[in-house]
Amino acid sequence: ERSAQVIIYNHLRFICEIKGVKLSRESYAADGSIDFHFHYTKNDMSMNICVELKNAHHGNLQHGIDTQLPLYIKDIGNREGIFLVLWYKSDIFKKPTGYESIEQLQKFLESKTPNKLNIKTMIIDCTKKESPSKVKC
Repeated sequence: ERSAQVIIYNHLRFICEIKGVKLSRESYAADGSIDFHFHYTKNDMSMNICVELKNAHHGNLQHGIDTQLPLYIKDIGNREGIFLVLWYKSDIFKKPTGYESIEQLQKFLESKTPNKLNIKTMIIDCTKKESPSKVKC
């Protein structure tokens, strides 16, 4: 997760800066560290988005969406958050064992999302893809 967090941060930080969005990594919240915190102010209105990043094969994925992220969101003072999950399952890497597909994991996570908060679950498919030059017609 740490390596992916750095890559994601490095891809987003300049875009956020250009757009006037403050992006913080590993901000302190609720006695822990939120992976990403986005803050934007316009017309005296403040918007905060907390993003928690997990690998799909994390040992306690459910805790991230039903406890950890909600606590971060409540501490920041808003209702919005993103639960960002990285999926690596393939013929080479068999985890997570509890879910056969991204869609199955997505449904599970959505069922565990607290109703009182606006949490969007996003899963990024990080499986290695075959190069188009090697694909047989």
